[in-house]
Amino acid sequence: MRTLGLCLCCWAVGCSDAGAPLPRDASASRAIEASADPSYSFPCSSAPAVTGAPTFTAIYSEIFCNSGCVDAYCHGSRGAWADLDLAQLDGAYHELVAQPTGKLVPVDNRPTCAESTLLRVKPGAPEQSLLYLKLSGRAPCGTSMPPPSSEYHPIATAQLEQIRRWIELGAQSFRDD
Repeated sequence: MRTLGLCLCCWAVGCSDAGAPLPRDASASRAIEASADPSYSFPCSSAPAVTGAPTFTAIYSEIFCNSGCVDAYCHGSRGAWADLDLAQLDGAYHELVAQPTGKLVPVDNRPTCAESTLLRVKPGAPEQSLLYLKLSGRAPCGTSMPPPSSEYHPIATAQLEQIRRWIELGAQSFRDD
């Protein structure tokens, strides 16, 4: 069984493994993921209706899946940057909520949050949640997400609000949606 981890939705970091070129869009990355393991079922294969609901299922399918962050080389099964693997819904939740920050070793010479006392997601406290702070461009450590040097755009204000509300409401599990 694939080890599930979660890389603080550190939005598509424009990363690559072993110098491989990065796919420029989500469909290309999904094709790479599928070819790497034919039995793998990509959780973001269908485009969901956008609801803007402050639930983990909506955030995962509407934001994480459509931003590139769960794709193979960023926070997907082949990348898992900052020890954050968002490749599967259940693993993503468990890697984010009430978990300490990630990797001790810098990735591509980027600063890390290894010394931070913040949790990736602190239920009820968006301003004390590294996920929210990084996505809002106010990372107190490491790099904002997506990294300014990447080709990915910051998430929309409404999406950031959706994540803020989910955290503020207690960061409920997808099983409670």
